[in-house]
Amino acid sequence: MSDTSLRPRGVSEIVDAAFALYRRHALQYIVVAAIATAPSLIISLLYVSTPPTT
Repeated sequence: MSDTSLRPRGVSEIVDAAFALYRRHALQYIVVAAIATAPSLIISLLYVSTPPTT
């Protein structure tokens, strides 16, 4: 639990902690991002692939 100690941190420590968190949970972030963007991507692909009606 030393990672969550409450103390003043410098900018470099905050950035380092953020990247460490991303590295530790990279797969989870990728899965969540894919789930979040999949519906929009599917709708966009369907919209682009349908021919315009004239």
